[in-house]
Amino acid sequence: MEDQQRLQEIREFIGQRAPAVNSFLITLRADGSPYIRQVATFIEGWTIQTISNAANLKVKHLRANPTVSYLWVQQRPQFGAKNVWVNGKAEIVSDPAEVRAFLERRAAATGTAVPEVDFERVVIRVVPTFLRAEGFAGGPRPEVFRNFAN
Repeated sequence: MEDQQRLQEIREFIGQRAPAVNSFLITLRADGSPYIRQVATFIEGWTIQTISNAANLKVKHLRANPTVSYLWVQQRPQFGAKNVWVNGKAEIVSDPAEVRAFLERRAAATGTAVPEVDFERVVIRVVPTFLRAEGFAGGPRPEVFRNFAN
């Protein structure tokens, strides 16, 4: 039960929006080196989602290699600050109706507007296969999780 409570606390943490928590997406270049950029995430269950321009480099990377990592970091890092690192395989959702449905769900949940369709968007979806969290167990000891039932 403690693991489920801790996972709920972690999910609430990664579900926060900037400036409270900054989120980063790490993809792999063709040579295998990591490429990082700051993104917005939207969490449903344990499905992590990011909207992107279909022509962006991160989408190109993920089409070639779906291995992905996310990193969430507290805005004011200091000793004992919380951070979460997740690994998984990305699914690229390009169907316009599914992308629109995602944008509508996100807008309803966050109280924001659905953006105008001015370029082709995709949704990057990731269910974690590995999660490492620091700052949640009351000390510097990291916690690792590998089971994410939505």
